[in-house]
Amino acid sequence: MGKPEAPSQSTQRSGKSPPHRRPSRPRPPEPTPVFLAVCGLAAFGIIGAGVAWVVRTKATTELPATPVNAPPKPPADPSVDLLVQSVAPQAKLLLRGQSVVLPYHSDVVASKTPEMLEISAPGFQGRRFWIKLDRARAFTVALPQGSGSEDATYAETLVASGASRTMDPEGDL
Repeated sequence: MGKPEAPSQSTQRSGKSPPHRRPSRPRPPEPTPVFLAVCGLAAFGIIGAGVAWVVRTKATTELPATPVNAPPKPPADPSVDLLVQSVAPQAKLLLRGQSVVLPYHSDVVASKTPEMLEISAPGFQGRRFWIKLDRARAFTVALPQGSGSEDATYAETLVASGASRTMDPEGDL
């Protein structure tokens, strides 16, 4: 076997063993402020994206969707009672673009603007009444013999509705 190595001179003097030294490497450079800022922004972006993903995932899976309330339905249009009759045989009423045989009795949607009610019959001159259907109305129309159709006068409207000037002083037909 071999001989043990002789201690070096420095160890002989102090009586201690020599420290182990690593080979020296150059020290890495210190990070610059720009480098630290870029790393900080990158970390902030990654964390922010992760938080956003978690929140979005939870919102779609765990949280119930907010119920969408349907807009309230407008109140049903008020209706009014309308009765139209004529002494002329085979008389017809034209109301809101529809022709019906008289006598006519029905509830119609109320209207504050005057509407045309045209009553006609074969061999008689028709009459067009402009009436507000804002309340119950009843008309009994006497048509003169002739042809064609004319607007009813205010007096004819009063007679047909069974009113008189004293009953309707404002002329609100």
